[in-house]
Amino acid sequence: MSTTQFMTATELAERLHMAVEGLKKKPGLMRAGVGYLQLVSDYVDAVANAKRDGKLVVIHGTQMPTEIFYAMDIVPLFNELYSVVLTMMGAPVRTLYDLSAANGLPTEICAFNKSMDGLLLAGVAPKFDLAAWHGSSCDNTPWCLQNVAKAQNIPTFFMDRPYKIFADHTVAYWKKQHEELIAFLEQHSGRKMDYDRLKEAVDLSYRATRLSLEIDKFSEMVPTPMSSEAAFGPFLACRQFGGHRKAVEYLEGLRDELKERVANGVQAANPERFRYIFDVSCPYFDMGLLALAQQKYGAVVVADHIARWRGTAEWFTDPDDPVGNLANKQQFNLGNENYQPGVEWRDQVLELAQKTKADAAIFWNNIGCRTGASMWRILKESLEKKLGVPSLTIDCDILDPTYAPRKVVEEQMDRFFEMVENSNTYKARRGLS
Repeated sequence: MSTTQFMTATELAERLHMAVEGLKKKPGLMRAGVGYLQLVSDYVDAVANAKRDGKLVVIHGTQMPTEIFYAMDIVPLFNELYSVVLTMMGAPVRTLYDLSAANGLPTEICAFNKSMDGLLLAGVAPKFDLAAWHGSSCDNTPWCLQNVAKAQNIPTFFMDRPYKIFADHTVAYWKKQHEELIAFLEQHSGRKMDYDRLKEAVDLSYRATRLSLEIDKFSEMVPTPMSSEAAFGPFLACRQFGGHRKAVEYLEGLRDELKERVANGVQAANPERFRYIFDVSCPYFDMGLLALAQQKYGAVVVADHIARWRGTAEWFTDPDDPVGNLANKQQFNLGNENYQPGVEWRDQVLELAQKTKADAAIFWNNIGCRTGASMWRILKESLEKKLGVPSLTIDCDILDPTYAPRKVVEEQMDRFFEMVENSNTYKARRGLS
């Protein structure tokens, strides 16, 4: 098969460079919106240039401790992020799915994994040196990363993650798993962990956590100064650059820009007519829908459940125990809804809707996510019955824009926001007659 229709990591990096330069020329965007794409570009650059720089690349699954990778100067590649960026930059995701299906991977599994599987089969996936993942309740991730390990014949490590990390004995067990990951990386990288450097990485990660929580307060303001192009910068920074100085620098810049916007009376939508949340995740297949909603309806996205820290996120408890801090972090981590009963997910969404003064919610019902798809009705009914917050469910493929074309989704959003505006609960919340 010809691979010219696919992008290598180097080609993807080049496209991202051009995209960043193009975004700089667009008027009216938040500086942090450009910075968001620059972070993505830097992330892919590190992968593309790893061999030149003499660094190993580890492909990993969700919620892995990137602080450990950065402390050991190993380049992390999160399968989900790479798949998102690849398709955003124009890769033929449906063709990748077809390659994966023809090789026997079930078509109903996670889009991110089908995409990476297709890249491996096409021979254009980045060259990985190691694979690491843990026992996510998203059971497709181990499957895919095992395929990666087999395709590239690389060492792999599996962390046995407790389902609930809310007791001393489970945190202790999870800490031991982190220690075993470090031993695995030491064995295969030929270098020892520098624990002073790990302490520095963990400190940076905690600073990013506190900055993220500070930034959340700006999203909660009515009206919010947080525009859609920067709304998920904290999620990217904390999740993919946890332990890296770039996360702190980006978040400090975003926080300061939001302070400026508040001081100057700048708001994301003027007027701000609707405030809505995502109660599962973003529409990665078409993130332009956020700007569309902001411009067309005066609707601002004020939170994504998967991008919020749990509670106060006070996970840094002992400056002299960086590994223990990382084990503790998982109790509060972004996207941690996969590791709890549905009633807890529901209660967190209800709390989030109240905290952000949401008028509505959108559930992107990704066909390949069995964990998420099982929750849409519970969340929809709970939001509407308990808070009077209407919820729109949009069936989609999280990467493939042809499954839910822009025109179709826009028509759904037209009807939905019209319904919200005419609802009694909206009028009461807004003080309208």
